[in-house]
Amino acid sequence: MIQQLLLLLYLLTMDIRSIYGSCSVTRIIMRVPREHDIGLMFDLTVSNRKAEKAEVLDFTVSSEGICTLNTTNGEQVLAGSIFGGDFGSIEPGSSITVSLVWPTVSLYNRVGSCPIVVSSVNHRNEVNRTQQILYFDTRFETLDSNNHSLRRRKDFVDCKNWDKNYFRNCTPLNCEELYFGKRSYYNRTTEQCEAVPACIGDGIQYDFYANECVDTNNFITDEEIEQLKQGKFDNNYMELHEYGTSQKSFYYDWYFPLNADKDSESESEKESTNANTIFSNERPSSGSGSMWNRLGDLRVVQGISLILEMLLILLLVIIFQILCTAVTYVVVCLSLLGLMELIATMKPYTVSSAHIDELLFRNFQQIKNLKFDDEKVSTISSREQQKTEDSVEKCFDRFEQTQFLNPRVTQLNRIEHHKYLDSMLRALPSHYQCLDSSRPWCVYWILQSAQLLSLTFDEQTLNGVVQFLTKCRAPTGGFGGGPGQYAHLAPTYAAVNSLCIIGTKEAYSAIDRDSLIKFLFSVRDADGSFRLHVDGETDVRGAYCAISCAKLVNIPDPLLKELFAGSGDWIASCQTYEGGFGGAPDLEAHGGYTFCGIASLALLNEADKCDKKALLQWTLRRQMSYEGGFQGRTNKLVDGCYSFWVGATIPITQATLVGTDKSMEQTFFDIEALQEYILLCCQKANGGLIDKPGKPQDLYHTCYTLSGVSIAQHSESAQNPQVLGDMINELLPTHPLFNIPPNHKHLKRKTPDGGIDRREYIGHLVDEYYTSTNVEALEQVTANLANFAYDPINWPHLHEADALDVFVASVDTQNQNLQLHAIAALCNFCLDRNAAKFIIDNITIIRRLFLHSEHSGIVLHSLALHYQLLSAGLANKQLLISPEFLKRVQHWRSESNDARIVKLCQLCKQAQSKLQQVQVIKRFTQHDLETFAQFTGDYNYIHTKDIPVEERRVHGALLNAVVAGIIGTRLPGPGTVVLEQNFKFLKPCRIETDTVVTVRLLNSRKISTVEYECRQNDDVVFAGSAKLLTRSY
Repeated sequence: MIQQLLLLLYLLTMDIRSIYGSCSVTRIIMRVPREHDIGLMFDLTVSNRKAEKAEVLDFTVSSEGICTLNTTNGEQVLAGSIFGGDFGSIEPGSSITVSLVWPTVSLYNRVGSCPIVVSSVNHRNEVNRTQQILYFDTRFETLDSNNHSLRRRKDFVDCKNWDKNYFRNCTPLNCEELYFGKRSYYNRTTEQCEAVPACIGDGIQYDFYANECVDTNNFITDEEIEQLKQGKFDNNYMELHEYGTSQKSFYYDWYFPLNADKDSESESEKESTNANTIFSNERPSSGSGSMWNRLGDLRVVQGISLILEMLLILLLVIIFQILCTAVTYVVVCLSLLGLMELIATMKPYTVSSAHIDELLFRNFQQIKNLKFDDEKVSTISSREQQKTEDSVEKCFDRFEQTQFLNPRVTQLNRIEHHKYLDSMLRALPSHYQCLDSSRPWCVYWILQSAQLLSLTFDEQTLNGVVQFLTKCRAPTGGFGGGPGQYAHLAPTYAAVNSLCIIGTKEAYSAIDRDSLIKFLFSVRDADGSFRLHVDGETDVRGAYCAISCAKLVNIPDPLLKELFAGSGDWIASCQTYEGGFGGAPDLEAHGGYTFCGIASLALLNEADKCDKKALLQWTLRRQMSYEGGFQGRTNKLVDGCYSFWVGATIPITQATLVGTDKSMEQTFFDIEALQEYILLCCQKANGGLIDKPGKPQDLYHTCYTLSGVSIAQHSESAQNPQVLGDMINELLPTHPLFNIPPNHKHLKRKTPDGGIDRREYIGHLVDEYYTSTNVEALEQVTANLANFAYDPINWPHLHEADALDVFVASVDTQNQNLQLHAIAALCNFCLDRNAAKFIIDNITIIRRLFLHSEHSGIVLHSLALHYQLLSAGLANKQLLISPEFLKRVQHWRSESNDARIVKLCQLCKQAQSKLQQVQVIKRFTQHDLETFAQFTGDYNYIHTKDIPVEERRVHGALLNAVVAGIIGTRLPGPGTVVLEQNFKFLKPCRIETDTVVTVRLLNSRKISTVEYECRQNDDVVFAGSAKLLTRSY
C-alpha cells in the first residue's frame, strides 16, 4: 500500500510533458537596419528539442508584452510590441528560422528589449510556453554581438544625442514617431524629447511653447487693472517701479523702459495735459511726478511710431510681392520653354512603355465598409454576393501582404499570357469542342488579346489563320462558325475583326464585300432590326454586328442609308426605363446589349435618339464599390468581361454628350479600381484571365478583361495613358466602338490620299541613310525610322527594308543623336521576336553604348530595352546581363536625378533576379489513386470510392512524387539527388480538379535549393522546399 502511494505521489509531482519535445530559441540575429526598412528585423532559430518521445509540434512566436526603449539620458519608455505569428509545424530534432519585426520608422541608435513567448502545441493539445527577451542595440559603435559596425554614409555626423537625426545634420527627429507617442515634445533647451503633460481641469490649458499646463484663472483681472490705474499695485506682482523716487524710470521690467529722464521732466509735464485729455478724464497723482502724463506722451509717440512702422512694412510687402511675381513669371516661362523643347526633341522616339507615373492602389482596409450589407435579410443573391466579396478580399489581402516582397503581384503577367495565347492559337484543348460553331470568335479573342499585349505571331501562322477564315466564308455571303457552316452575323463580326487585326493584303482579300452586303440585306427586317441568321432570332447584337462590319469594310454611303434605314429607331426602342438597353424592346437592361445599342447608334451618328443621361447613370451604377469591377445587370455579381462591355459604354456615352468637336477631359468611372480588380483578382498564374476569383481562364474573358484595361488606361488620352502599378501593365489602345486596335485608322490619317506607300517610304529612308553624307539628313532619317518602330504595324516593313542594320550601325557611331535615335528605335522594336533575336546577336555593341554613355536619354532607352527583353522572356538573362552591366545599373540608380532612370534600374535588378521555375498542370483521377495505392499499399479509405468524390483526397506522397519528377527531369534536371526536404500539407487535394504544380530554383550551385507548391483554385494545398545535389553525367 505504501509503495502504491509513493508511486502516485511521484506521478503527481513529475512533469509528464518532460518526456516529450518542446520548442526553444537557439539563436537570435538582429538584421542590420536599412534606411527604408519598416522596423527592426529579428531572425530566430527555433528548435524542436529531441526528447524521449519525439513528436511534431505546432509553434507560434508572439509578443509577451510592451517593448522597452532606452533614451539618451538612461530613462526607459514603453514603445509598441513586436510582431510574430503562427509558423506552422516543426519536426523532432529539426530547426526553423523565423522572422519577427518591431515596427518603427526610426531605426538607428535604438537600445532596448522586447519580451516574446514561444508556444508549442503537440497533437494532444498540450501547450508548452518558453519566455525570451530580445535585446537590441543599433548604436553605430556597437551594432550587434559580433561587433559589426554599421556602414556610415558620407554625410554621417555623430550628434551624441539619440533624439537627433544622424543623416540630416543633427536636426531634431520626429519625437512622436521616435517614442511611439510617449514623448512627443522636443525641448530645444535640453535638446531632448519630453512627455507631454495631461492638462485636465477647468481653465487648465496646454502651452505648447513651454510644454506645460497653464491655469488661465490666474491671469490679471479687470479689478486688478483698476487698482493699477489708482496707483494701488503690488511690487511683487509684476515688479512695477514708481517714477520720481530712487528709480530713474517707471516701467514693467517684462516690457521696455519708458523715456523719462529728469532733465526732460518739466517739458514732459507741459505736454502731459493734451495727452491726458486724450487718454483719461482723471489724472491721479503718484508721488512727485505725473505718471499718467508720461504714459500719455508715450502712447502718442508710440501711436505715430506704430503707424510709420506699419506703412514701412506694407511698402516692403508690396515690393516683395512685385519681385516674387516677376521672378515666378520668368521661372515659369523658362520652364515651359525648356519643357516644350524637351517634348519636341523626344517625340520622334518616345518609348511607349516608359510611363513611370503610376496610379495608386486603394487602401483595402479602409474600403471594407463598402462591402454588401444584406440588412439581416439573407437571400440566395445576397449569399452569392458575400461569397464573391470574400474571394475578392482574399486577393486584396494577398496583395497587401506580399506587395513589398513580390513586385509581380501588381504586374500584368505578360509572359504567361503570351504563352497561353500562343498555345491556344495553335491547338485548342478538347473542352473547347462546345465552341465548334464559334471558331472565328476564338480566333478573334486570341488576336485581339495578343495585339493589346504587343504579342506578334510569325507570318506563317497568320497566313494559316487567314486560310482558315477563308474556309469559314459561306457561299451566301458572310462567315459561318466554322468551315461548311451557315452564315451567321456573330462569327461574321468576329471574322471581319480578325482579318482587320491581321491587316495584310491576303487578309483583306478574304473579305468578299459584295457577297457580304447581300448577306446583310438577307437578314434585315423591315423595321430596321437584324436577325443573327436567316430566319433566326432578332436582337440588338445582330444590329451591332451588321453595322460594325459595314463600317469596317467601307460600304458606300447610299447602300449604308438603305441598309440601316430605321435601325436607329429600333435600337433606341430597346432602351429600358432603367437607362440601359435590353436585347429587344421590353427586355431587361444588360451590359452587353447596352454596349451594342449605344455603339450602334454612335456608328450611325444617331445617339441623340436615346436618353443618354439615363444611360450614363445606369452604366456608372454598374461599377461595384468594393470589388472595383463591373456587373452586367442590376443585382448581379461582378464579372471581368463587363470591364469592356460597360467600361467602353461609359466613354462612348460621354463622347456623344460632349460632341465630336470637344475632347473628353475625364472619364467618369473609377479607372484605378477597375484596373485593381483585373490585376489582383482576374489573372491566372499559368496565363489567361478570368471572370472572378475561383473561375477557370478562357479566351472570352481574356479578351474582354484586357480590352477593359485598355479602355481604362486610354479613355482620357491615348498619349498619356493612366496605368496602375508597374509600367509593364500598359496595353496598346483599342477602339471603343469596334474593339480592335486603331493602328490602321492612324496610318490612314498619317498618309494623305495619293501619298507614298508606307512600305516604299521606309525603304527610301533606309536607302537615304546609306547614300547621304549630310549629318543632319542622317539624324532626320534615324528619327523617322525610330518613329515608325513605335507602331507594330510597321515592323514587317522595317524587317523587309533591313532597318535593324541601320539602327545597329547608328549605335556604333560617335554621333549622340544617331545613337539616341537608334537605341530608342530598338527599344520600340524589341518585342518583335525576330527583332529581339537580332538585338541579342548584336548585344555587345548595344551594351558598349550603355556602359560608356553619359547621355540620360541613351541610358533611359538602353535600360528600357534590357528590361523589356527580360520581362517578356525574349532573351537569356545570363547572356543579356553581365557584371559590368549590373555595376553600371547600380551607378545610375544611386547617381541619377531622373526618376525614370532610377525606376528602370530597379526594374532591371528585379527582372535579373527573377527565379527560374517550371509549372505543370495535373488533374488526378481515381485511377491514379488506385495505381499509387497498389504500389504503396496505402488503401486508406479517404482515397477510395467508399466516400463521395468531393471528400476524396489525393495521397500526400503522390503530390511529393510529382514534385520529385519535375526536379529529376526538368528543374534542375537529370542527375539531381534530393538531400533534404521540408514540406507541409495545408489543405486537402481533391481529384478531378486542375492542380498547378510549381517548382522554383532559388539558387543554382552544387548544393541547390528549390521551393515548390501545389495549388487548386488558387489555394495552396501542398508546399515545401528541398536541398539538392546537382551532378553532371
